[in-house]
Amino acid sequence: MNFSNCRSAARALARLSLTILLPLLLSLSCAPAGAQITANPANATTLPDIVVTATGNATPAAEIGSSVTVVTADQIVAQQRNTVNDVLNNVPGLNIVQSGGPGSQTSVFMRGTNSNHVKVLIDGIDVSDPSNPNGSFDFGQLLTGDVARIEVLRGPQSGLYGSDAIGGVISITTKAGSGPPKVTGSIEGGSFGTNHEKLGLSGSTGIFSYSLNIDQSTPRSCRPI
Repeated sequence: MNFSNCRSAARALARLSLTILLPLLLSLSCAPAGAQITANPANATTLPDIVVTATGNATPAAEIGSSVTVVTADQIVAQQRNTVNDVLNNVPGLNIVQSGGPGSQTSVFMRGTNSNHVKVLIDGIDVSDPSNPNGSFDFGQLLTGDVARIEVLRGPQSGLYGSDAIGGVISITTKAGSGPPKVTGSIEGGSFGTNHEKLGLSGSTGIFSYSLNIDQSTPRSCRPI
């Protein structure tokens, strides 16, 4: 056996291995910690935003001619909005009138119409208050702890929702439970006696699902002089 030829072949094989493996090792070492190799994001499919209020059926937002604003639960949490009227205060075309501090009578005027010309639906149910002199809904007591989605449809919708939807429609969808029982809770506190507590229980079994939430927000007390 010619050992010089074996050593030459071994050195050639080592050089070939380094030529192939070195770029791969360098690419892996330059990747940030915890990074994972994923598929090309260019091939990912982006689902369109779906709106139900405008037509009564699930329709992509791009195919709707009406002016619609959708606010999701993730956006509410990111903005740290505790009440629905705080959320609606950032929606264009709406004027929120509150008669006092948190919890007081709150009315929504849409595009210059009266508050009783705004149809308010919670899980598809009309929640207009017949005890109110003008029949409008009071947003003062509505918190966001159990809200999953808010759709605001601006413009006259009398043909679909009746004469009390001249200004538009506000549709609120509450959270639904799924999977094994889950308990959630949070406590927040601030200056001048402000605090906010939330406790929730949700889950599902078979065809039955449940979601129970307790949400309490104590308004800010008078600031000392």
